[in-house]
Amino acid sequence: MSKDYKTKKFKLSEDISGYYLMSVKRGKLKATEFYTHVNRVKPDISIGQLQKDGEACQPVAVNLLLEGYEIEFPPFGSFELTLSGTVDDRNKGFDPKIHKVHIKFRESKELIAELEDLLVVNKMETRIQEPSFHSFYNKTLKSETATINPQNLIELTGKNLKFDESDSSQGLFFIHSSTATVTRADEVSHNTQSIIKVKVPADLSPGEYRVEVKTKVADRERTGMYKQILQLI
Repeated sequence: MSKDYKTKKFKLSEDISGYYLMSVKRGKLKATEFYTHVNRVKPDISIGQLQKDGEACQPVAVNLLLEGYEIEFPPFGSFELTLSGTVDDRNKGFDPKIHKVHIKFRESKELIAELEDLLVVNKMETRIQEPSFHSFYNKTLKSETATINPQNLIELTGKNLKFDESDSSQGLFFIHSSTATVTRADEVSHNTQSIIKVKVPADLSPGEYRVEVKTKVADRERTGMYKQILQLI
């Protein structure tokens, strides 16, 4: 079944030219009138049964929407089919590539009133992702292996890595695996969300180290640990 529409010229401003599509509306059907339409198509089913059987009603509802009727479904509201889009010329037709078909729902006053009575609004915190590492590269040794020496320039890539260099609680930290000694890298040459470049602290003793970045977002500490253990010779 086809859907009737007409074109109307824009009147909001003289600067706007062209026409917009407008669905032809036949009227509004109350629920009892709608079920009477369905009952004509399915006379063997009572109106009471139809009210419980959405599948039986759907084909009739589709046809009535296409004819231009707005259908009431208490206590929720009513539905109608509308078109949206514009054309340059009054004689141009509906183009599914640029124009759209919508089902418009008008909620009932009773539904709105009940929702407002029960509504509790909760503000959700914006989700902040933890820092994470993707790769490690020793720029001094030109190597991706996890071997480092004091004062080597190393590069770590990842996400959400940027930290405040003026805050001693933030930064890139080397944690000795045996003694748990924590040493902050003070020589930082690059500090962005995706790349950190630092020099390995000169006073680190030989051994295995875990590398951790600490940042703060909205006064909350965020940490990220590089998955590999670095070996300082």
